[in-house]
Amino acid sequence: MIYFRLRIAACLIALWAPMVVSNAASAQDVAAFFMRTDIEHVSLSPSGDYYAVFVPDYKAGVFTDGEVLVRRSKGGKIRKTIRTNNRTVFWIDWVDENRLAVYSRGFYAVKQGRKMGKDKLRDSIDLYDLRSGKTQQMYHKILKDRDEKSARIKVLGRDRVSNSLFVALQKDGPTQLLKLNSDLSRPTKILTGTNKTKYWIMDNRNRPRLRIDEGEASYITKFFRAEGFRRKKWRHFYTANNLESRFTVIGLPPSDNKVRILRRSQNDETSSLYLMNTDKNTGPKQIYSHDTYDLAGADSFGDKSEIYYTYWWNDAMEKSWFSKKREKIAKRLEKKLPQNINWRIREVVGNDDYWLISHSAAGQPPAVSLWVNRTSKLVPIVKTEQNFDGTQIPQKQRIDYMAQDGQTLVGYFTPAIIPTRNGDYSGDAQLLVIPHSGHGNRDRLEWDPWAQYFAGEGYNVFQPQYRGSGGYGRQFEDLGYGEWGRKMQTDISDGVAALEVSGKIRHDSRRAIMGKAYGGYAALNAAVENPERYSCVASINGITDLGIFLDGFNQDISEERYAYFSWEAKIGEIARDREKLNTLSPAKQVGQMKSKLFIVHGRNDDIIPVEQSELMHRAAQSAGLDSTLVRFEGLGHSDWTRKQEYDVMSAVDGFLQRCMR
Repeated sequence: MIYFRLRIAACLIALWAPMVVSNAASAQDVAAFFMRTDIEHVSLSPSGDYYAVFVPDYKAGVFTDGEVLVRRSKGGKIRKTIRTNNRTVFWIDWVDENRLAVYSRGFYAVKQGRKMGKDKLRDSIDLYDLRSGKTQQMYHKILKDRDEKSARIKVLGRDRVSNSLFVALQKDGPTQLLKLNSDLSRPTKILTGTNKTKYWIMDNRNRPRLRIDEGEASYITKFFRAEGFRRKKWRHFYTANNLESRFTVIGLPPSDNKVRILRRSQNDETSSLYLMNTDKNTGPKQIYSHDTYDLAGADSFGDKSEIYYTYWWNDAMEKSWFSKKREKIAKRLEKKLPQNINWRIREVVGNDDYWLISHSAAGQPPAVSLWVNRTSKLVPIVKTEQNFDGTQIPQKQRIDYMAQDGQTLVGYFTPAIIPTRNGDYSGDAQLLVIPHSGHGNRDRLEWDPWAQYFAGEGYNVFQPQYRGSGGYGRQFEDLGYGEWGRKMQTDISDGVAALEVSGKIRHDSRRAIMGKAYGGYAALNAAVENPERYSCVASINGITDLGIFLDGFNQDISEERYAYFSWEAKIGEIARDREKLNTLSPAKQVGQMKSKLFIVHGRNDDIIPVEQSELMHRAAQSAGLDSTLVRFEGLGHSDWTRKQEYDVMSAVDGFLQRCMR
């Protein structure tokens, strides 16, 4: 049964003893919360008359296998079915109206002389001719090792005249900008970047306008603009620290030296949309801002890269349209969608003839649909989560409460669906607190695999938006500076107390807390501050010793010095007082803990080193605590693949099932 396979896999990952499970048939399938079709797995043909979608094989309980379906937009009649056995599909894209490119990674037997040799891992972009039925290769490469990391070929643009694709190819050595030709001739090399180049941003004439490079650390991003007639010279014009997330490229207007960006200047209360001149020493010009909320983004389409709307999150997504005509179209579209749905346009064909949209909500899994403007028809393309009982999806709701110092706060509460937990638990719902990952981040009234899954497993799930959370503007975010382990921590416990007063949870219910990054730190700190309240604590990629963490920055390197001061600002003045730092470091306070600990860390985390979790585990064991440490190979701080997130969630789920009995 799928359930047994998933749980056994989770136990092996966690180096955990086998679990005793009864009546597994009633349990949820963890994989169902992550096996969804991304927008990269859906593509409209140039005319919009057809669409292609990759549908995973949900019954297999795996993340490969499935099929690409090519359907007519009107009526949904299948034109072609392409099986993708033993392959992971990363994206699909139309080359012309009759040919489809599919980028995948899989194991293939390779000829050695007259015989077939051992299976080897290969990247391949296959070109499917829907008229002739022939399959040919636009690109293929046998990988040197069995590297199953995320896709390393990114589509940057299409040339409708030559029916070719422009892609960024990342491999050992400098990243290349290639033109993949549909006549199957050798790929044309357009540009060569550096070892740090991630991709280029192309303009409406398929010319590279911006180059995006990683810095010395993954949280640093460098932006370069093209210069010269042949665009082979690149000038650096901005460095962004992604720990602060204050600079995001939104779109390229036709002018060569202009770029739209999302930023929050020193004078802005909220993150706003700006037009920036990259070759003049002049300040960016503000295009749009919201008085209360930070803008989360904007979407632009067409040959002129017109902005359709900008959007932000209150609880759900809200938009401001730049065209009254398109706003009217959107209102007609929204009448076809469920209420309170969050949706975005992903692709536009023609003069707004077709909109490819993605949509989801707190109780509704992600889905993709096609809006046909001429007939005002919404065509479901794929319901991305196949293993759910729609009547049993927990509904997240907003909770307003007040901190002990009078600060008004917001949290999200997802009530449990019981009885569940494999049929072997029939008591009252237990509480699982999930603090998010820290400054500048937040939760929303949106589909959340972690909250939805654990509420379906019988936990009341609480997600506090403590001071310092992002999206609410500078003033609220600034309230969190210097409050690590202090008011940011008590904001969590004040939220739990408010749930008790409201009657949403029992005061004597068993409780667990888990989180990633800062959320992991907050979870461990909760075991220090409330040792009698939390039975089980899970920390993922969390900081555990603030002093050792800060000492790890080499301030002789400018980027590390920049990062150090970003962390110091968040932690506060106590960053230079080792004694006070120790009082706020869970690894130094294990003597006050009584909880069982489950500590997870990615070996590839270059923001919070794995040593932080290792020293926490050693300190906990020395204090006689029940502690388990799991190190995940290939796992970074964030930007996990779906399989990585599924593996981590499965491991945490196994721990909670054992610990909360």
